Amino acid sequence: MSNSGFQKALAEVLTADSARALLDERPDELAARFALTDAELARLIATDRTHLDINVRSVTNKRLDMLARCLPATLSAGHQHELLDDFIRRYPPTHVDGQQNYLRVLAEGTRFLDHLVTSGRFELADLARYEVLRLALLFDPAATLAAEQASADGTELGEHVRLAEFASDVVAQHNQWLSTGALPVAKRGAAIRIVLAKVAGRSALACYRLGEQAYRVLRAGAPFPPEAAEVLRFAAHERLLTRAGAN
Repeated sequence: MSNSGFQKALAEVLTADSARALLDERPDELAARFALTDAELARLIATDRTHLDINVRSVTNKRLDMLARCLPATLSAGHQHELLDDFIRRYPPTHVDGQQNYLRVLAEGTRFLDHLVTSGRFELADLARYEVLRLALLFDPAATLAAEQASADGTELGEHVRLAEFASDVVAQHNQWLSTGALPVAKRGAAIRIVLAKVAGRSALACYRLGEQAYRVLRAGAPFPPEAAEVLRFAAHERLLTRAGAN
């Protein structure tokens, strides 16, 4: 087998209680899961457990740091220790060779968002989705390029633009957290529609609230109907558009 199987097995042993239990109690099953050779399995079994525990804590701390970087407002809600512990146990980290750092942070944040949804924590899931969306757009190289190419006479939304709907006012939540450090309780049912846009020449995003009609028009995309003229004037003024076929 390739060395990647051993590395994946080691990563899971370092991050998942279930994998460590399998290594102790049914090592053959662990070997079969990762197609380990007898020598590779022996290396895992022979691993010093004290050293392994230190590595487990180190990996866990790195993952928690990545979550805090991706979802700072979401995690500031407090009393999330049990939820975080459950996430670390159930979701081993993904490892992709050559992966950029922001993508690793984004991957952890996206998987924690999945965990919030499956755990029924919808009051936090909306805010987490907003934070994931912001991070993904802020550091997307294609969005940075598209923001520079935005045009007042463009014909379609650029790649620097994202549209989203939320069941609670996550923008107000996030803004209050930024200004005060305190996270207000989300009011479910206060649905909002927004457009996020990467700002040309800056590491910043612009956020606009949209009415339902404007949201539907922009979501549908080109060709825009004649009655969309006012929405298109707004999009052109805020440089949300690009010319078709622009690279």
